[in-house]
Amino acid sequence: MKFKNFSEERKELIFKCRTYGITVFLVLAASITFYFLIEEPSNVWGFVNRIIAVLSPIITGFVIAFILNPIMVFCQKPLDRFFTKKIRKKETALKISKYLSVTVAMLAGLAIIAVTVSLIIPNLVNSITQLAKILPDQVQGWLDWISKKIPDSALANIEDKIVKYVNNWVSTDLLKSVDTAAGYFASGVMGVYNFFINFTVGLVVAVYVLSSKDYFKRSTQKFLCLIFKKKSTVIEIVKVAKDSHRTFTGFIVGKLVDSLIIGIMCFIFMLIVKMPYALLISFIVGITNIIPFFGPFIGAVPSVLLLLLESPWQAVIFTVFVIILQQFDGNILGPRILKDSLGISSFWVVFSIMLFGGLYGLVGMLIGAPLFAVIYNIVCRLCNRKLLQKGYSLKDEDYLDITKSVKADDIEKSESDT
Repeated sequence: MKFKNFSEERKELIFKCRTYGITVFLVLAASITFYFLIEEPSNVWGFVNRIIAVLSPIITGFVIAFILNPIMVFCQKPLDRFFTKKIRKKETALKISKYLSVTVAMLAGLAIIAVTVSLIIPNLVNSITQLAKILPDQVQGWLDWISKKIPDSALANIEDKIVKYVNNWVSTDLLKSVDTAAGYFASGVMGVYNFFINFTVGLVVAVYVLSSKDYFKRSTQKFLCLIFKKKSTVIEIVKVAKDSHRTFTGFIVGKLVDSLIIGIMCFIFMLIVKMPYALLISFIVGITNIIPFFGPFIGAVPSVLLLLLESPWQAVIFTVFVIILQQFDGNILGPRILKDSLGISSFWVVFSIMLFGGLYGLVGMLIGAPLFAVIYNIVCRLCNRKLLQKGYSLKDEDYLDITKSVKADDIEKSESDT
């Protein structure tokens, strides 16, 4: 018998059975996953890593689409207005506008990559080549300076220890080191190959993701309506998703613009002062500045070491400049660009960077702050809803002294409820 011939009561019963079945399946799957996560964590994480490795081109495509989405949105609005005036059929006009916006976004992304590769990479290679040429002489100069400061007896003792260490290393650890280096070289070559493959496939995936945004949006909301009975729950989840997207977009795009400006300012200063390796050091400072709080220090250490080989005085000047530059970025430039996009305090930013950086390395440090901001926002929403249900205020100042802001009978009632 066909489903449309069933009575309303039977349809409702079938719908409930399907909903309960999905709920039971998800609970069982979560329980089994949690059990193996506790008992066999290495197997679980190994399986997760294999899944991520297989889906890495898809993940790369979604990341590229996420980065290029603001460009597409920026282009699509004026194109929508233009083509709706020129073409009578609105659906056709919007399709043309969408595909043109995707094309412009992809071309803009490729243009940025091409400009970066053509302008920055050759100069970086030249700087590294020059550094490799002068590095032996610089090291020899430092060794000569050290030999003048250290007595001959102590220097001879140090030389004997170095010779013994080198002989022992050649006789025991050299072959192991060669094997390890060969393995690193092979894995590095394969890593570069996999990167280009993932990036190429990711570009294709990004085109489909950007052109199918509305389809993903409709499908996701339809699935949420299937799982949750109340429409208010679905609306709340969609609001959280929109806030999360706004947080990630605002932080990542703002941080990229901020780091670009900092890198350009560093490059201009080094050209004015006539410091060596201006482009290389400015590139390091700009890239590491993407990481909040710790990024400036991470970028400053190798930069100062490079300048220290050339001139200790220039290293001191650059250190002072970096401190001033980061103060300007942290107190003036950064707040103006980011405009408190995270919505969390500085303590939680540091906490999130240390937590996710310790778990996932550099990637964790990059996405730790916006990811924690999303989690923090969800927890705050749940807590505020619970406070409203209990009749409490949502104003932060009311909780500086709870005995003054809430009546005694309210406190006793709350304690009896808990």
